Amino acid sequence: MTPDIDLCRLLLRSVSERTPPPTRFDIATLNAHRRLLLEAGLTDGAGLSRNSHLAPNERPLAYEYTLGPLTYKGQQFVAMSSDERIWESTKQAYEAADCDWSLDQLYEYLQKSTQQSD
Repeated sequence: MTPDIDLCRLLLRSVSERTPPPTRFDIATLNAHRRLLLEAGLTDGAGLSRNSHLAPNERPLAYEYTLGPLTYKGQQFVAMSSDERIWESTKQAYEAADCDWSLDQLYEYLQKSTQQSD
């Protein structure tokens, strides 16, 4: 799966605004992106074991990730990415860099784009 940075942003905004997550994505995709946000320290939350009584090949998802409140870093991400112009320039710079995908690196690119717009 190739991570979708727009979906990461949408999920963070839905937590920030206390709205339901986007419905146009399947549960496995949402779950994978929730895990990325938790691992990057952008939000608190948990990975809850699902169907532990089933054999591994029978489990649709081994864990279901739930997002809790945004961390300070997550709040900054949402604030910096709220300007569409900054978000688009961040995405272009990040994609042009052709680096290994990481939310930490995306966060750094977002900070640079924000500073350049000031």
